[in-house]
Amino acid sequence: MRRLRDLAAATPYMRIRSLLTVDCSLFTMPARPLFWLTVFFMLGISAYRLFGESLPVQSYYYALAALVLIAVFAATLRSRSPAVEDLSPALSASVFCPPSSVDPPPSADLNLPPSPRPRVRSLSFVSCPPFSVFRLPSSVLRSFAVPALLFAVFGAWAAKSAAPQLPHGLEPFLNGQPASYMAEVYGSTEYFPERTRTSLRLLWAIKGDREVPLDSGVLLGMPRKNGKNPGIFLVPGDRVLFRGVLKRFRNYKNPGGFDYALYQAERGLNAQCFLKNENLLIKTAPSPETSLVSILNAARGRIELFRQKTLIWAQKSMDPAPAAFYAAMILGYKTLLDRTWQEHIHQTGLNHLLSVSGLHIGMVSMFLFWLVRLMVRSFCPSILNRTSDRQTALWPALAAAVFYAFLAGFGAPTIWRSVLSLSVFFGAAFWYRRADSLSVLGLAALLILILDPENLWQLPFQLTFACVLAIIVIYPRFREIRLYRIFPILEPHGAPGKVIALFEDAFWISVAINILLFPLIIFYFDGFALAGLFANILLIPFTGFVILPLGLFSVLLFAIGETLAYPVLFILNYLFWGCLRFIEWFTGFTWSFFWTGSMSLAWLFIIYAALGLFFAPFSRKLKIAGLSVLAALVCIWLPLGHHAASNTEALSVDVIDVGQGSSALLRLPSGETMLVDGGGVPHDTYDVGRNVLAPFLWHEGIRRLDYVVVSHDHPDHGLGLRFILAHFDVGCFWTSGIIEKNAKASLCGLDEIALKRKIKIRSFPDLFSDVQSGPARIRLLHPTPEFLANGPKKDLNDDSLILEISWGETRVILPGDSGRKIELSIIPALGEATMQTLLVGAHHGSRNSNSEEFLDALHPIAIVFSCGSDNQFGFPAPAAIERCAERNIPVYRTDLQGAVHAVSDGHKWTISSGQ
Repeated sequence: MRRLRDLAAATPYMRIRSLLTVDCSLFTMPARPLFWLTVFFMLGISAYRLFGESLPVQSYYYALAALVLIAVFAATLRSRSPAVEDLSPALSASVFCPPSSVDPPPSADLNLPPSPRPRVRSLSFVSCPPFSVFRLPSSVLRSFAVPALLFAVFGAWAAKSAAPQLPHGLEPFLNGQPASYMAEVYGSTEYFPERTRTSLRLLWAIKGDREVPLDSGVLLGMPRKNGKNPGIFLVPGDRVLFRGVLKRFRNYKNPGGFDYALYQAERGLNAQCFLKNENLLIKTAPSPETSLVSILNAARGRIELFRQKTLIWAQKSMDPAPAAFYAAMILGYKTLLDRTWQEHIHQTGLNHLLSVSGLHIGMVSMFLFWLVRLMVRSFCPSILNRTSDRQTALWPALAAAVFYAFLAGFGAPTIWRSVLSLSVFFGAAFWYRRADSLSVLGLAALLILILDPENLWQLPFQLTFACVLAIIVIYPRFREIRLYRIFPILEPHGAPGKVIALFEDAFWISVAINILLFPLIIFYFDGFALAGLFANILLIPFTGFVILPLGLFSVLLFAIGETLAYPVLFILNYLFWGCLRFIEWFTGFTWSFFWTGSMSLAWLFIIYAALGLFFAPFSRKLKIAGLSVLAALVCIWLPLGHHAASNTEALSVDVIDVGQGSSALLRLPSGETMLVDGGGVPHDTYDVGRNVLAPFLWHEGIRRLDYVVVSHDHPDHGLGLRFILAHFDVGCFWTSGIIEKNAKASLCGLDEIALKRKIKIRSFPDLFSDVQSGPARIRLLHPTPEFLANGPKKDLNDDSLILEISWGETRVILPGDSGRKIELSIIPALGEATMQTLLVGAHHGSRNSNSEEFLDALHPIAIVFSCGSDNQFGFPAPAAIERCAERNIPVYRTDLQGAVHAVSDGHKWTISSGQ
């Protein structure tokens, strides 16, 4: 009130000057500065990731900026704040407000003598003729602003230093030619049902009679026959000599796709190699050096060899599914479950159970901590005279966590990050210090990011950081919500109340974690598992305090002898089956998982900004103001995005990069959408629909497909449509219904999915009639009734549906895998050759398709070949490329240029590609 009275009595000039005064307390050091400095370190890493590549800034610029900030900070620590009377009259009048005009002196209410040298309390921005003066008090520089900026610079510098780069010496060996290499194993072997993958560091290549030094990571794959015959054991420190072909990691080059090559480069892997036979690899004598690194590698190698032998023993002694679950939870081999169980676990949101992380290590340490305390109190109470049972139990608990970490593959980032964080918490507890949770979290994250800044972009790090943050910040908001407040009989003093309290804690922790994890999970997995909210309440305590201890106990017994460990493994086999059946039961609910589609980075930022404002300890007015600003941004952004998406009065075609397969998305002038084929990998070893096709559709804002068409029942055309038919809103499914002559059922099984979801199926003879979609016409060119009257052919490719979609003076033709004979048969039905025709190359550009007669009849303005990089068939064939070159037909290839986008305005085509 005194400030308002003084302001009312002041002159207009003094009022303006006072209103422009910024209180320096805004720059003061916040509570838990370590946590916030870590946040600024993360912001620096993020800034380099987003903008660093567009700014050609050398490392010494970051060093110079850091030195300047350090110098400024050091200078201000030694300097004294200027007194008002030390300033010149002009500066005092124009910059600093007299204390009496802004705030009462500190002595006014305390009856103390006035301070002889009042220090600067505020920062003013006052426009005074003939110039404006800006002066930053040293109290601001000594506050949080400079350290925060310094940590941001350090973060950007660290990110630049850790940015992956392709070694120059490796480039000449990525030419597709076989060569001999000497390498050293530096990573744990990954086991899959039919293959293994091992991370190697190339030492040199043998080229002729000379050795070319190399220093690059390569991912080596080899076939694996079965669990009883594991093949060659490779452990860290082993040196191997092999002969093979190095290949680059390849991305599916579609908008919204995952950058797999960058992911592997961040792991230190720059190439891949697959050996068809393990006889092409020879283990050589180890290095004779006796350095500390070699000693550590030898120790780690022994542990890794024990892990692999334990895995083989478990696969021999248990059923396949429980053995795979045992390998994931106890030994860290998380890629042995088959596709069906992986899908069940994903739909229930329990993926974290398969990945050894802080959750598993924390539960193991908690169990042993509780067990040691119980043993001390029961059998050795005299120890309590010298120290507490808590102090006694800390070291065995930490030792158990470290043992489990080594057993599960200590080289994995998720594991050593968890051990590092746990060590920080235990260290604080050992010194009888109550660790501030946010500060310890910030310290652990900072140490992890200093060691490797790329960890910030690893999903396990983000999930772990978010989980702990949710427990610290959000869970306390729900802690007071208890059932005993409604039902007094459940008071926590009684036995029923204690049991209920445990489940209540688990439930509210799960709620808090899911609140913070849902946006991240949707961003990465395009959906969220509602069932996980309830499944976690029962499975996490059961696996953490029953299965994990028994599993580690079985490993200890196996180290002594298989006979001792077998009874424990027998019990675990049935316990794992119980977990798996419980998971399978949850997947039966229609609400277990919701596919939401992809989330943009902008939406992720808005959601987390809103959550931060809601749960932060800010005033209500500040929260309302911040949320209002976010709501205003969303209200402005949504109409603009909707207007851009609604402007679709054109015929567009996207030939999607699905590897060695075919898929095309058509957006018709009427606004309807049609997806023709979906790609796929033989034997369904990789879900192209889930991992490639769906992210592209979601990125394009497509949630509904009016027509889904499969040209013929081959895996490289139909398997990718399984996920689309199962999880997208589909209006009608088009299929010929023709399957292989000797096949008992469809290879792709799309009809069954459509029938289960009650999707309308359109087949013959309905396919013979044209479909009008607004101004566009969809016409079937092949098969004809006459062709079908003779029965299906030996080659299913010749039964492919050939579609023509025309609008105005333009059209696109999708011929499936048809051969030359079929192309010649449809030439009479093509009509006028004056149409602007875009042709998707038949059969991925094979030599027996895209015939000269067909090209001469169409005169296409361009041809697009959908094929995989370095495919074994050699598509597109040189003969097909040569025919196009002779006719000056532009050629686009998905293996080289990624997705190809073509737009027609009814008169001409405009074509672009990803590269």
